[in-house]
Amino acid sequence: MTQPLIVVGVDGSPESRHALLWAAEHARRSGGTLRLVYAWEPPGVAGFHVPPMLDWEPLEQQAHEFPGKFADEVLGPSPEVPVTTRTVRGRPAQVLVDASEHADLLVQL
Repeated sequence: MTQPLIVVGVDGSPESRHALLWAAEHARRSGGTLRLVYAWEPPGVAGFHVPPMLDWEPLEQQAHEFPGKFADEVLGPSPEVPVTTRTVRGRPAQVLVDASEHADLLVQL
């Protein structure tokens, strides 16, 4: 039997911290694994198209580092459950729907 997969959406807010703690406890009790998902989009300016020549690489690098750092901050460097992280470029609602396709539980606030 496989471990239950629990996907939790995080964004650094106090609410996502609570969601992560709740999901980690649920994973611990159920023998599950956690997958933290962070949805990232380049910033827009009041509906204007931002020129493609801007270098988004530093912001994108920070976005990819964020969920791992957030997990360490909230759960500590050695959590009691297996944790993976994923950063996906896109709108949060759609990213979480897609990320939860094969999950047993989706947690987000």
